[in-house]
Amino acid sequence: MNKVIGLTALIIAALGLSVSCKNKTPEQRAQFVMRKIERKLDLNEKQKEKLEKVKDRMLVIYKQKKSNKEDFHKDVKKLLIQDKMSEVEVKSLLDRKRNHIDTLLPEVLPEIIDFHASLDLEQKEKLVKFIDKLSKRRRGKTHQ
Repeated sequence: MNKVIGLTALIIAALGLSVSCKNKTPEQRAQFVMRKIERKLDLNEKQKEKLEKVKDRMLVIYKQKKSNKEDFHKDVKKLLIQDKMSEVEVKSLLDRKRNHIDTLLPEVLPEIIDFHASLDLEQKEKLVKFIDKLSKRRRGKTHQ
């Protein structure tokens, strides 16, 4: 299960980092990240196909998340403009956000698990190193 969580974290982190790349559309950014993962893990054709499925599913989720994010930001602004906000309102907003994420993740997990199962031990080790490198870069510090 930890490996699946790690792989999920890698894909999400890689997609997040792809925002900073020069590609303009989400599809171009996802393709950029996919090529990077393919190179880092030295994937075979079957593994590339499985990663392609993950990428396609993540793009669908990204589009769903984007529309939800806009609504969420509107609601946050409404909450902030009020004279007084209640704990119930804040918790409700956060619960809605959490529930949205909880409904999207199961949509991509089967593809992630299938991709992970196709990796050999060496690729999994490379994956861990890649995640560590991304984590250090994002946080700007080393981990013990």
